[in-house]
Amino acid sequence: MVNESVEVFACEGLYEDTEGEGLLNIIEFFDGSIDVDSMLQSEIEAFKSDYHYCGQCEQLKGE
Repeated sequence: MVNESVEVFACEGLYEDTEGEGLLNIIEFFDGSIDVDSMLQSEIEAFKSDYHYCGQCEQLKGE
């Protein structure tokens, strides 16, 4: 079970960011509908992969 907030910006068509804009979690869709199940599954997998990320390992690479 993953207990995380999900904030997503949905955009019909290609999203063009503006300079200085903060990093957004953007879902682009092109056929007028959003597959919410697929989107949430993708978000869950992203959270799960973050749990396996080792920040200390990255620091050790630089030594």
